[in-house]
Amino acid sequence: MRTLFTLFLILTLSAIGFAQPQNTLEQRIKYLNSIYNTHKAINFYEDSVMVVSGFRSEEHLAAIDSLKQVDVVLTHRIDTYLNTYGYPEKELYGETANQTPLLILQQSALYDVRKSQTKCLYKAYKKDDLELSRLIGFLESEYEYRFQKTYQSYLQDEPRLKDLMTALEVKPSKL
Repeated sequence: MRTLFTLFLILTLSAIGFAQPQNTLEQRIKYLNSIYNTHKAINFYEDSVMVVSGFRSEEHLAAIDSLKQVDVVLTHRIDTYLNTYGYPEKELYGETANQTPLLILQQSALYDVRKSQTKCLYKAYKKDDLELSRLIGFLESEYEYRFQKTYQSYLQDEPRLKDLMTALEVKPSKL
C-alpha cells in the first residue's frame, strides 16, 4: 500500500511541477486547484491510514512523513506563485483557488515562508480578497508558533488584527 501511494504521490507532484502557473487566468486557476486537490488527497490518505492501521502505528507515522514532504513542496509552490502573481482575487479565481494559498501557508511547517508571505496576505485582506477572520486565524497560528502559547485577547475584528500584528512585530505602515 505504501509503495502504491508513493507512486501516486510522485506522479501527482510531478504533474504539479509540469503544470507551472502560466499567463492565463484559466491556467492559474487550474494550477491552484491542483495544489488544493493534492493537499486534500494527502490529508485523506493520512486519515485513511490512521483508521486502518491505528493512530501512531508504523504505517500512520510513515503517512505523516509523506504528508510533511508534500507540504514542503506545496509551500514552495505557493510561495513562488504568490511572489510571481500575488494573492488570487476571489471574484476572478473562485473560492477554492482563492483560499488555497492561505490553507497551504497556515498548515506549513516552513516558518520563514509563512512569515515572508504575511505582507501578501495583509494586502489581500485590504483588497477584500481575504476575510478578516481568516487573516486573524493565520496570525493567531503564527503567534502560537512563535511564542508557544495561545493568543488571548478580548479584542475583536480590526483591533484584534492590529494587536496581533503589533505582537508579531508586523508593521502595517510598511506593508
